[in-house]
Amino acid sequence: MLEWVFNGSTNTLDYWVRENVSAGGELLISYGTKSNAEYLLHYGFAVPGLPQRNYSVCTTKVPVDLEGVPDEEGKRKWLIKASFSPVSDYEPVEFQLTTLWDRNAERMMAHARLLVIPTIEELTQQISRGVCDKYGVPPQCPKTLSVANEVAALRRCLRVVQTSLAAYPTKLEQDEALMPTLDGLPLSMVLLRRDEKFVLRWWERFFSVALAAAEETRPGKIAKNCQETLGEAKCTPEMNPYMRETLYHLLGGEETSEGTAHYLEFFAACSLVPLALILGWHCSKRRRSSRAGPPSSNGSQYESNARKASSARKRRGR
Repeated sequence: MLEWVFNGSTNTLDYWVRENVSAGGELLISYGTKSNAEYLLHYGFAVPGLPQRNYSVCTTKVPVDLEGVPDEEGKRKWLIKASFSPVSDYEPVEFQLTTLWDRNAERMMAHARLLVIPTIEELTQQISRGVCDKYGVPPQCPKTLSVANEVAALRRCLRVVQTSLAAYPTKLEQDEALMPTLDGLPLSMVLLRRDEKFVLRWWERFFSVALAAAEETRPGKIAKNCQETLGEAKCTPEMNPYMRETLYHLLGGEETSEGTAHYLEFFAACSLVPLALILGWHCSKRRRSSRAGPPSSNGSQYESNARKASSARKRRGR
């Protein structure tokens, strides 16, 4: 391991070897855990295989603009006035995304919630209630407002991602097919482009799963659909608090685990079995009673009629 430190006494940059190295051996320094954008910018090369690593290092930036939002012109003027520094026009806010729900993704959704509020009047009301933050960076609604607003915000984010993907001249699969034919700087540039598309594809799947759950209002399907689309590791409550907690509770999800839910379903099914047996026994008993004729309590009536008939025959015999 090679480290560098600034030596204040000699005003020099000193390199220190932290392990035994043979005379004439090669000295290596770690470039750190970076994205290919950082490797290419600072060191002039890109590294293949970053998407396959077990931590998120691929990144890309996406601009969230105002095209198609409700009251687009009113929002443009409002955002210009809300800016900390004097600006003559609105500039779309850029968010740096990785293949992970993090602070940047959270800010992107919060900003989208604000942009899709139907009117400036309603936006002003939400700010006065403390639900939205005019002075946030960028202006945002950190908490969910309603299912309808969340659906609109998810559609907005999905549109932004798909627009960014469509802006590339090639698809991700074409880049991967092209890379074996390249080397040097052209290879590094295509590697970087491929990594950016990899991130955008991931977020396209993420927002599609979340939007489908929000539109169908089915919180119970979120975990399963997320795991099928993004993989189990990216869908735990710790790694994906937006889907597993924020969206789940907004859609009316209960505070019960999946295991508890399955147990309750099984218990309810088992409880119906004895009830069905009791009802069946009761109905069977009633059918048997109807076939046997009138109950014994009415037998005295029939006996009385028989005695009357016998007395009448005796009188006729006399």
